[in-house]
Amino acid sequence: VLEDVAVGDVTLGRGQLDASAQNGAFRADLSFPEPRLQASGHGRVDAAGTLDAEVTVPDVDLGRVGRMLGPSLSGLAGTVSARGTARVPLADPGNGHAVVSIDPLRVVVGGETWESGSPIQARWAPGGLTVAEFRLAGKKAGFVSGAGTVSAGGRLDGRAVAQLPLAMLAAGRPEIRETGGTLDLTVRASGAASAPTLVGDGAIHRGSLVLRDRPETLRDIEARFALSTQGVQLKDATATMGGGRLQAQGALALQGWQPGGYRFQVQAKDVALGQIEGFSSAWDADLELSGFTREAQLTGKARLARGAFRRDLTVLSLVLAPAHAATVDPATPMRLRVRVDLDDNLVVRSRTADLRAGGVLNVEGTTVRPILFGAVESRDGRIKFRGRDWTVTSAIVRFADPRRLDPYLEVLATSRIAEYDVTMQVTGPVSNIEVRFSSTPRLSQNDLLSLVAFGATGAALRDSPATVLLGEAGRMLAQNVLGVEPSVSGLRISTNSSSDGASEVHGFPGEDQQRSSAVGPSRNSPGGRSEKVHIEYQLLAPLYLSGEYDREYGYGADVVLRFRFR
Repeated sequence: VLEDVAVGDVTLGRGQLDASAQNGAFRADLSFPEPRLQASGHGRVDAAGTLDAEVTVPDVDLGRVGRMLGPSLSGLAGTVSARGTARVPLADPGNGHAVVSIDPLRVVVGGETWESGSPIQARWAPGGLTVAEFRLAGKKAGFVSGAGTVSAGGRLDGRAVAQLPLAMLAAGRPEIRETGGTLDLTVRASGAASAPTLVGDGAIHRGSLVLRDRPETLRDIEARFALSTQGVQLKDATATMGGGRLQAQGALALQGWQPGGYRFQVQAKDVALGQIEGFSSAWDADLELSGFTREAQLTGKARLARGAFRRDLTVLSLVLAPAHAATVDPATPMRLRVRVDLDDNLVVRSRTADLRAGGVLNVEGTTVRPILFGAVESRDGRIKFRGRDWTVTSAIVRFADPRRLDPYLEVLATSRIAEYDVTMQVTGPVSNIEVRFSSTPRLSQNDLLSLVAFGATGAALRDSPATVLLGEAGRMLAQNVLGVEPSVSGLRISTNSSSDGASEVHGFPGEDQQRSSAVGPSRNSPGGRSEKVHIEYQLLAPLYLSGEYDREYGYGADVVLRFRFR
């Protein structure tokens, strides 16, 4: 009985050895129950002092052996059986002969099964070790073949040819959701067996790749590369993505078979990207990705071939928008230095805007904290503000603050309201926007605000039915702020108009008119009258989206939870 047996770092545990010898003949049986390993052998020594022996190792479970060898081989499975014979003169072992035959061999790696069609033989003779031509065939597709020799002086000469499914190679990569295609590989090894020199080349055919955190799919991947002990050179690679074409070249250095520095050039032509909801785009680019181990940098130029933003940004769309977790690993940020040319190809088409924009942006910083410099500019177009169409004379968005993403806006737009030409000027950072109005003929500020908000001056507003004006404001509030059509079910619009101490509340659709207690007049309402509009949209009980317009305080929106206790 053997206790706590270990070979190197591999623990075999408890085992049992049965051996016997008589008249120059011997026999031995060895077993280890835990890894399910067993071997048997027999032989004899003749009168000339020559040993003839045979050893058999049946049905080795490669899955158990792989787990014993470490986590890197935990995905290995299959079985193997081996038989070895030897004839060795005990006085001169170097002149002995031995043959090891492996049959059958069945290996499962990455969900693919590989089997030997014939015995794999290795022969030892005084001239060295020779591995005869062998071939493993995949059950679905692919093969691995090879042969080689090691001289008595330790010189290696071997070659291997493989055709592997890419799905097998990507099985252990969690960032890859799906891949396809084949890898053709030819490798030759020579030099000292202790430090061999490798030379080879390979190709990828009909490849495809889908990453787990990206919506795009790489298709029709074709690549050629060269392999050596010093590194991998990507001679040429092409692929299609988003209806466009990608091309790449580059090199990766190897240091003791560990990745070192790398540099790759990538060219893109009309490649569509769809990462941002409501924004579709296609790009031309000339980029370079370089770095060393975990440090990376992306530099180059990108040009927008076409881009369209078609999303209406309303309170409702923001409330219902799903939250997306950041996919960038903060421990390995990529440094950025990319010039982005919009080339007047950015089109905004939504219910509130119809614009064409261009400009140049410089993206710097890192993928964790990007910094934008530059400007986006539009010289013509249309925007909808307060329910009216405005013609854009100029619109500029400037990015100049490296501390935060807070662009500075400069917008000039005009609109014809009643018999007045009104000009709107928007200036300031997004965090603190200032809006100014002017008109021809000239109006006071109160009359101008009434004209923009209700389409009538203060004097005309005093003579207008409050219900009509406030109803129109309510519909505008529903459409432009909440993003809800006034006719949709679940929407309630109520108006409040008070004049000379009397207050009326008008509800529609389906709201009964009510009268409430007297309230004081608004300080800046025409004729001492105050007007308010309140709307509610039921998302799901008891969750409501609420909006309000007040002539004194403007627009506002809230999300409300309503419970009733009896």
